[in-house]
Amino acid sequence: MRVLLPFLMLLGAAACGRDPQAPVAASRPAAATAAPNADDSVAAVAQSPGKPGITLRFVLAGKPVAGVASPLRLDLAGDAGPVSVLLQGDGLVLEPRAMALTIPDDGSPASQSVSVTPHAAGLFEIMVKVQSSADGGTELAYAIPLLVEGAAAR
Repeated sequence: MRVLLPFLMLLGAAACGRDPQAPVAASRPAAATAAPNADDSVAAVAQSPGKPGITLRFVLAGKPVAGVASPLRLDLAGDAGPVSVLLQGDGLVLEPRAMALTIPDDGSPASQSVSVTPHAAGLFEIMVKVQSSADGGTELAYAIPLLVEGAAAR
C-alpha cells in the first residue's frame, strides 16, 4: 500500500496537468476503433484449440435480468455447409437448446435467435458446441459470458 499511494498521487498529478481540450481519440486511426462487423456483434470466446473453421459472434439485446427472457442472436460464419449447434448453461433456460443451421456459400453468416432466461443474478456462461460436417465432424466449443442483474436493479 505504501508503494501504491505515491504512484497513484503521481498519476493523479499527471492527469491534472493534461490539457482537457487535447484530442485523445483523434490520434488513433479510424480503422482501429471500428468493429470488424457493422453491427454490434461480439466474438464468442473459443474454447477449442487451433484455428476453427467456423466462427461464432453474438448479439444480446439489452442487459439480462433474472427471471426475464432476453433475445440472443448467434451468427455462425466460415466453412459453408450444415452445422449442428447445442447450447448449455447452468442456471439458464435456453430455448431452443439445439438447432441445425446451414452456413451459406456466399460468406454471409447463418443466424439463429435464442431466448435466454436466467434464474438469478450473477455471472453465467453459455457454452455453445458447434459441429460441422465440412471439417470432418470436429466439435468446436465457444463460451459466451453473461452478467445478469437482479430483478430489482431495473
